[in-house]
Amino acid sequence: MNKYKRGFTLIELLVVILIIGVLAAVALPQYQKAVLKSRFSTVMPVAKAVANAQEVYYLDKNMYALDKEDLDITSVEAENTQVSLSTAEEGDTYIYVAASRTDIPGARYIIYQQHSKNFPGEVHCEADKNNAKTVWLCEKGLEGRKIGGSLTPGYVTYVLDGGGIGVTYTVSQVLAGLACEEGVPESQCKVTNNADGSKTKKDCTDGNDATTCTWTTFNTDGTKTVCLGNKEGVYRNGSCFLDVSGDRFGKNRDPFALIYDEDGTLLVDAARRGGSPYGIAGTLYEADGSSITKERSCKGGAANYNLSDATCVKGYNYDVNHTYDSAKDSHGNQIYNRRCSSINASTGVCTAYTSGNGSEYVNSYDANDRLSYREYNCTQYNGTTCVEGALVQKSGQQQNYDGDVYQGYTKIQCSSWWTGTTCGSNAWSRTEYGPNGQQQKQDTCINGVDWETLACL
Repeated sequence: MNKYKRGFTLIELLVVILIIGVLAAVALPQYQKAVLKSRFSTVMPVAKAVANAQEVYYLDKNMYALDKEDLDITSVEAENTQVSLSTAEEGDTYIYVAASRTDIPGARYIIYQQHSKNFPGEVHCEADKNNAKTVWLCEKGLEGRKIGGSLTPGYVTYVLDGGGIGVTYTVSQVLAGLACEEGVPESQCKVTNNADGSKTKKDCTDGNDATTCTWTTFNTDGTKTVCLGNKEGVYRNGSCFLDVSGDRFGKNRDPFALIYDEDGTLLVDAARRGGSPYGIAGTLYEADGSSITKERSCKGGAANYNLSDATCVKGYNYDVNHTYDSAKDSHGNQIYNRRCSSINASTGVCTAYTSGNGSEYVNSYDANDRLSYREYNCTQYNGTTCVEGALVQKSGQQQNYDGDVYQGYTKIQCSSWWTGTTCGSNAWSRTEYGPNGQQQKQDTCINGVDWETLACL
């Protein structure tokens, strides 16, 4: 009689491990979707509470509140949750409460009030059309029914409760019925019919102050251009124009013009940039959410600036010393920021970048789109390409989690003056920040940095 018990063979163990791996691979995506739906569902009772408070306010005032502080509600605060109300500009056409989570970008939960002209009493879910997770959330996870347009440019709308009775807020709807409210003076509101069939609506808070005005041109193809009156941005003869005769540019990026496509997706925005001579930064957006920003100084001012492609009019040469290119990925995070050393004066395209004056970013994301990045300085460009081996570490940052709980982030940067492309005295500062952005701990890495883990050596 054999006194030894027979165990599992190596092959049997490997088969079991393989089966467990397959089951995990199948179950994990479903688990992640369940977590996404469960997490997003926390905004629903918050939005419902605010919407109910709005109805109580309406019964008393015969109007809805524009500020949550005016509502009789103890608290609408919830972790990672943001709540907003429809604005005065939307009038009684779209009256709603919108809620979202900061850790689920690209999704909005919207409850329309009972006296909203469009979608009264309905509940919608809006999803970033380029975000597969939030589209799944609204369409499959919450079983929404898709309708055309959206309140938020670049999003799609799904009806969760209601018949979808109304016109979704898109730019193509307004041409036929574009008008000012009765009794509003022409100095504050005016609709102009343009020769090409488009219409421009001027809206001003103060009819005597052009900086309070916005000129929105709705085109026949459904696109629109918005000229903002803040600072020196004004509307002249059918186009946006940035008047630089007065105050020079400050350090802030002040938008003066925007272009949207027929779905309300932002295609281009232009802004004034700091420095003298003036600069205009035009940002071109791609369908996936990525963007390229071109900062240019046009000879003769913004009158010689092409808004549609963020370049200067041909023949109006650039000041190459104030010419920069930068880009962001589809998550909205920086990819590079480069200074031009030469430029094609006709096309406005940078043909070479300045060595030692460019920042290059390597961004990485985990399965939950959590960002970690490393920033480099390119010490040598060959035309527009950074030469292999010419990247010098500049800084780094990564988010920290305990499971699914956000713990803050860690950042490494030079704590001394840069000497060329070298951090002075190799003085690297390592700082840990808590989940609310507060600084918790700071060290100086006197022996250098492990750039893989962002730890001091």
